Amino acid sequence: MNIADRYNDLPGQPAWLDFGVQVDGPLAWQARNRCQRLWEKKGWRRVKIQREQAHPQLARLVVNDWLRGKSEITTGLRRAIRCAEHTIDLAAAYFIPTRRLMAVLRNAARRGVRIRILLGRSSDVLLAQRATRYLYNWMLSNGIEIFEWTPTVMHAKVVAVDGAWASVGSCNLNFLSLFESVELNLEIADTSFAQNLTTVFDEILARECEQVTDQVYASHTRWTQRAADWLAYAILWLLAHIFFFLDRKKDRPKGDPGL
Repeated sequence: MNIADRYNDLPGQPAWLDFGVQVDGPLAWQARNRCQRLWEKKGWRRVKIQREQAHPQLARLVVNDWLRGKSEITTGLRRAIRCAEHTIDLAAAYFIPTRRLMAVLRNAARRGVRIRILLGRSSDVLLAQRATRYLYNWMLSNGIEIFEWTPTVMHAKVVAVDGAWASVGSCNLNFLSLFESVELNLEIADTSFAQNLTTVFDEILARECEQVTDQVYASHTRWTQRAADWLAYAILWLLAHIFFFLDRKKDRPKGDPGL
């Protein structure tokens, strides 16, 4: 969650759209320890977690940290999409997926899975917004439904699959974050939670969003805008691969197994 006035409800400045999850119990200790290790720069040694009595766990923390060979968030997301049978609801503040993620989404749509993606009409990162719009034609041609949040900036990163599995956290679904960020998500395998999230998603789409159809996209997008969108996508693609090669040259932490 972002903690600053710009993300809050203030006079004349409505809050950004975002999602968060309150966690209690042993999982909260895991989250605390991960954050503390990053904050205090103590590396990645194991920290003993205070646990209560054992009980079935319906949620887990997953991390993306390319430098240390961790891609738990993207691996779990791809697995959930491959197993999807009915619906995939996805809210992404900065949606510039990798080719692998695009492939599993396309395959899910071809299987008859209904995919709805919620994006922001305005953004605090114009380059990323332009790059996302470059993919609109690809999404529409593959039967993926696009909705734009219109009231404010959207900062949400959530996924719900078949009303049975959900992922909420900090992970941006873009290839730049894949190589440059440490992300933490909570995967929740709980029907009640996932269905509740889907209900909230339905209400947001119906109340404060506009759907981008083929006709809307064609009528509101000039060739100059498409060229600018392509250029933004190409710039971010190039930056991502530059960071990728620079990171490969960095010394990995001692004892880290790598990729």
